Amino acid sequence: MVKKYLSTRRFISVCAVFTLMVLGLFFILNIQNADGKKKKEEKVKEFLKATVNLNIKWDIDDENNKSQGSMSLRAKGRLKLNKEMSSMDQGLPAVMVNYKSQNMMAHYSYKGTITVKDPPDDCPNSVIEKYEGSGNTMCKPVPGPGNLIMNHFASMFKDTGLGDMASSMVEGMLVDHYLFVIPCEEIEVNGQKLDQSSCTNRPSTTRMKITTNITGKIEKNGKMEGKKTWAVKVISASSSPWMGAKINELPKSINNKPFVPEKASDGNVTYSLSWKIEKIEPHVLIYRLKDNDWHDITDGTPNEEEQEIFPGEKLTLKAVVVMPGETGEPPKGQWEITGKDKILKDWIAREGGTDEIEVTEFTKKEIEFFWWKEVKTAKVKYTVKGLTGKTEFKLIFPETTVDYNPGRNLAPSKGADGCEIVPDSPSMQLRSTVSVKKNKPFSLQYVQLVRGNNWSLRANYSKGNFSWYKDVHDYMLDSTYPYNGVNSGSQRVVKEMIDTPGAPIKRTTASIHWDQEFITYLMFRPGSMDEGNAWVPLKRVNWGWQATLFSYKNPFSSGDPACGKRMDIAGGAKTLPIDYDYQAKTAQEYPEWDQTVPQTPMEGTGLEVPNSGDSYKETPSLP
Repeated sequence: MVKKYLSTRRFISVCAVFTLMVLGLFFILNIQNADGKKKKEEKVKEFLKATVNLNIKWDIDDENNKSQGSMSLRAKGRLKLNKEMSSMDQGLPAVMVNYKSQNMMAHYSYKGTITVKDPPDDCPNSVIEKYEGSGNTMCKPVPGPGNLIMNHFASMFKDTGLGDMASSMVEGMLVDHYLFVIPCEEIEVNGQKLDQSSCTNRPSTTRMKITTNITGKIEKNGKMEGKKTWAVKVISASSSPWMGAKINELPKSINNKPFVPEKASDGNVTYSLSWKIEKIEPHVLIYRLKDNDWHDITDGTPNEEEQEIFPGEKLTLKAVVVMPGETGEPPKGQWEITGKDKILKDWIAREGGTDEIEVTEFTKKEIEFFWWKEVKTAKVKYTVKGLTGKTEFKLIFPETTVDYNPGRNLAPSKGADGCEIVPDSPSMQLRSTVSVKKNKPFSLQYVQLVRGNNWSLRANYSKGNFSWYKDVHDYMLDSTYPYNGVNSGSQRVVKEMIDTPGAPIKRTTASIHWDQEFITYLMFRPGSMDEGNAWVPLKRVNWGWQATLFSYKNPFSSGDPACGKRMDIAGGAKTLPIDYDYQAKTAQEYPEWDQTVPQTPMEGTGLEVPNSGDSYKETPSLP
C-alpha cells in the first residue's frame, strides 16, 4: 500500500512537471504565432443563443401533510461575448471565453397545493395552502466573467503541435467544459393560505428565485446541449421543493455531485432539465403581443400553458428575421396557418348586418387573427429565404351543453298585442351551460335569425272583398342584436333564452297560413369585454312552427271577435304539425344577416279575393 501511494505521488509529480513544461512551451509558441491567434479568434462568435427548460413535479406525502404541484420554466435569449474577461485579449488563443446574458427572458408556470391529512374538527378545511400563477421574468447577468464560461484546456494542447502523446496525456486530466448559470429575478405567485384560528382562507403570496447551474462537456463538434431527468427524495410536505437545479457532467474523479438536489432511487420529486447553447445562425423568431408587450413564442409547443388559447382569442404575431452579418431590411416572407378557412381577423355584428373580416396580410411581418373552428393542430409558420420560424398552440373549446324545451300545443290567445295564435308560451326555452377548465373570464350571448313565409287573408270592408297580407323573407335578424343581452362570468356561465312568437289575428281575419323557422346561435367570447377578442359561434338550434287557421264565420256577416270565438285550426290539429330536431349542433358558420325584421312585418300585397260565401275556407293557392 505504501509503495502504491508513493508511486501514485511520483506519477502526479511527473505529470505536473510535464504539464508546466508543455504550458511554457505552449505560451512561447503562441506568442510567436500571430497567425494562429488570429485563426482562433475568428472562431469566437460575438453572440450565442441559449435555451433552458426546467420542469419540476412533486407528490410528497409525510405523516401529517401532502404536497402536490408542478413548476415549469422556459428561458430563452442571447449571450454576448465578454471580451474584457476572455483570454484572447491577453495575447492568448481563446482558451477561456466568457459570455453575459443579454435580454434573456423566462416564462414560468407554477401551481402548488398543501393539504393536511387529518384536519381538526373545528376547522375541517383540508387545504392549508394553494398557489397558482404564470408570467415572465428576466434572467440576470452574472457579474465578472458572465453567465457562460467556456474552458478549452484540453483543446489548447492540440493547437501547440507538441504531438499526440502530450495531448492524450493532458486530456485525461483536463476536459473541455463550460459553466452555464441562469439566475432569474424573484417571482411572486398569488394564492391563499388557511388561517386555522378563524378557519378562513386569506390571500397569500409565495416568492421564489429559480436558478439553473450547468457544468457540461464541450463535445468535439462544439455542441453544448443536454437533457437530464432524475428523482429526488423530499421528506417534509410542509413546503414545496427547491425551485432550481444543478448538473455537473464532468468525470467522477473531479465531480462528486452530478445532481443537485441529490438523485434518489425512491424519489417523490422529479426534476427535468434540458439546455442548448448554439451559434446564432440566420433564423426566424415569432413574437406574440400580449399585455402590451412582445413575448418570444418561437418553437412553442401545445403542452405549454402559455400556448393554450380559446376560440375567438385574438393573436397578434410578429416575425423577426435575424440575419447575422447582413444590414438593411430583411426580405418579406410568408405566413402559413393551419386551417386557413377556420380563421378570421374580425367579425363585426350590428342590427343592420354582419361583416366577416378575412385575413389578408400573409406576407406582412405582423399578422392578426383568431381561430373560430376546431383544428387538430393549431400551427403557425413564417418562412423567408429558406428559413422557418414556427410555433404551435393548443386550441381549447369550452364544454357546452344546451337544454331545450320547445312548445307543442297551438292555441289562440289574447295577449298584450291583441289576439294571436301561439305555439305555447314560451314557444322555445333554451338553457346553455358553458364551462372552461380554468378560472378565466368569458361572455355568452344569443343571436337569433328568423325566416318567414307568412300570409293572412283579411276582410276589406270598404271594398266588400278580401285582401292578402304577407310577411315573406329569407333569414333576417330577429328583433335585436344580441338576443336577450350578454351574460359574463368566469369558469362557468349559464345563459337562458325564452321566445314566444305568434301570428296576429285581427277582427277582419279570414284565414292565416303561417310558416316560421328560427336559428338560434350560442356565441362565446373569451376574456373580458375590453380585451379585443371576438365572438365565435359554439352551437346552433333550429326550430320553428307552422299553423293554418280559418274563420268558421264570414267576417262580413259576424261581429264576433276573432280570438277564441270564430277561428279554427285547420284539420282540428292542436299540436305543431312539424317536429324539429331540436338537438344543438356544432355551429359550422357564423350567423349572417343584412337587415332586421321590421316591427310591423305584415304588408299589403294588392291582391284581392272576392267575397263569395264560404270560399275563403278553402285552402288557397298562396300568391
